[in-house]
Amino acid sequence: GSCIYEEIEGCTDATAINYNPDATIDDGSCIIEGCMNEEANNYNVNATIDDGSCIYEKLYVTLQSADTIAVIKPNDLSVLKEVYVESPMNDMAQMPHDVIVDHTNHFWFISSMMSGFINMYDLESDEIISSLVVGDQPALLAVDENNKKLYISRMMPMEEDNESSVIHELSYENDILESSNIFDLQFDAPHALAYDQISRSVFTASNTNDYLAKIDPLTGGVDYQTLDPFFNNNPNLPVNRLKPN
Repeated sequence: GSCIYEEIEGCTDATAINYNPDATIDDGSCIIEGCMNEEANNYNVNATIDDGSCIYEKLYVTLQSADTIAVIKPNDLSVLKEVYVESPMNDMAQMPHDVIVDHTNHFWFISSMMSGFINMYDLESDEIISSLVVGDQPALLAVDENNKKLYISRMMPMEEDNESSVIHELSYENDILESSNIFDLQFDAPHALAYDQISRSVFTASNTNDYLAKIDPLTGGVDYQTLDPFFNNNPNLPVNRLKPN
């Protein structure tokens, strides 16, 4: 009945990298790796060292009248914050229109319809990284995450004198936005937009001419296909019948 047990100080948390199974008293020395950003989906409240494992599953919603982007947690739809849309032309309305996320390289982008700017943000901090003007009322966005390229379509025409026929290509290989190509199409109002990773092609549809275009970004070649063969077989002719969007 006179046994004496030695108390051993150390880390008693089995999830810590310096866990001591022989320790009987936790001395607060535990080193626990994990995500330390509270905005991440896998935030670890016990982590003492950030191991770069944070996963950011966030929704971005454009609030045009407020010139802001609402950042929303998808699990409970709570609003984490609102990001004000900045540009060198902050004295005018920005009217953010579209948002797209590059999960591979941890960026997100927005198009500002009125100011003509494209903004690039850090996916972790939601801080702006770069801004570039493309003009002509930029609308929808498509992203090639492998080659770090961004494609921008144009708004549907509100007036005849503001029609545009171009798809813009921006590069962010250097982690800033830089203009890398402009594809001038045979039809106006290229609005609907998508990038296909398998064919490595950009697809767009004219809202006014009822035509599709398939763009090869490497060669600049463009293939055209009518959406309405009984009414229009000329990509230059606006018919405004189907109005693909």
